[in-house]
Amino acid sequence: LMFDRCPLTIPSMVSVHGKPADLQMSSQNDRDRLTGLVTLLAAIMTCKPLRGGSKDPFPIERAMDWIKAALAIEPNPLSMIALATFLEICSGRLLHESKQEFVKLMVHLHNHY
Repeated sequence: LMFDRCPLTIPSMVSVHGKPADLQMSSQNDRDRLTGLVTLLAAIMTCKPLRGGSKDPFPIERAMDWIKAALAIEPNPLSMIALATFLEICSGRLLHESKQEFVKLMVHLHNHY
């Protein structure tokens, strides 16, 4: 998974110089960086592999794994931005590929966030 290779795609605040990062102090650059990485990840997962090409390293099924990983961390402003960005891009394909699981996810998000 991409978040195994690039943990920056999981929205969390890292401590700076041993001090916990302040969620309110996250800069616009942090938000832009995170949004860009998540947009790229979602776009890669949404694209279907070429015919006759190699196996898809980021199939759409992995999108649900990313969403579950993002929901497993404590909610913060960056995680909500990342989740909304991710869902904006790949929700159509997720709905088409795994309708029941996606609907359950949307109900969960609606009830808890």
